[in-house]
Amino acid sequence: MTPAQLIKEIDKLALSEKLLLVEDIWDSITRSNSELPLPE
Repeated sequence: MTPAQLIKEIDKLALSEKLLLVEDIWDSITRSNSELPLPE
């Protein structure tokens, strides 16, 4: 799925679903935090 297609699908979601999606994305980022180089 291309980024443009993904955005179109996200736009179809209700606000509450978008918020849950954002929460899931943040959780995914924190799980992989050790893989991301973060500036001090």
